[in-house]
Amino acid sequence: MKLHKSEGQDWHNLIDEVTEPFACSGYRMVVIAQENSWRGGVAASEIVVVVVVVAAAAAVVAAAAVVVVAVVAAAAAVVVVVVVVVVVVVVVVVVVVVVVVVVVVVVVVVVVVVVS
Repeated sequence: MKLHKSEGQDWHNLIDEVTEPFACSGYRMVVIAQENSWRGGVAASEIVVVVVVVAAAAAVVAAAAVVVVAVVAAAAAVVVVVVVVVVVVVVVVVVVVVVVVVVVVVVVVVVVVVVS
């Protein structure tokens, strides 16, 4: 099947009619760039090939975006784990220091009471 421009119809109107269902500006740019080589029309299979190529490129970009989001999420998870570990270590150190201080105070009080 071929698409032919009718009498008085310019290439850009024909391109708009053909590409409107796809609503893809990248596809339109490819088609417009090829318009001078069409001469007597373009086979429908050529249009399908162009649409598939543009869709494949969009899929690659989407996949790359998913990978980037996954990497950022993993990095954020690592940061959260590190922060939790640091907080736990700080709490443990504070508890140990408090226990040591209490023990020292108790020992000093006992020594003072025994000596006096």
